[in-house]
Amino acid sequence: MRYFSIFVLSASFFMFTACNNEPKASEDKKEEKSDTTSKVETVKADKSLVAEWRLEMVNNVKDQIGLILNLTENGDFSMKQSDGAGIKGTYKNSEDGKKILLNSEKGEDTWTIVELTDSILVLSEIRKEDNKENLYRFKK
Repeated sequence: MRYFSIFVLSASFFMFTACNNEPKASEDKKEEKSDTTSKVETVKADKSLVAEWRLEMVNNVKDQIGLILNLTENGDFSMKQSDGAGIKGTYKNSEDGKKILLNSEKGEDTWTIVELTDSILVLSEIRKEDNKENLYRFKK
């Protein structure tokens, strides 16, 4: 009887510790490694950015050149004016999602997202030449 009670006590202890759902320290480290590698990857395009955007205003003045900005899901962009002149390149979101980083044959540029809704995109750009801000308002 004494051996039976020791067996029941040890079996219940084993089952209690085996059913404990808290991960061990080594399991936490494994998860951290996989999370760290995902942070290194390029931030994919925000789906709300992916669209064909028509420039409405620059610094609260109606757009005269008819600029169209096309942002694709695979990270390509193109800007085309009504006269056919344009530029192509790639873009990506910053990690915090507040900036768009552009790369084209004309160089690199950074735009700050001021407003983003289903139909409106407002971007801010600091010009490199004179360090002044331009505010671009686009509409789908």
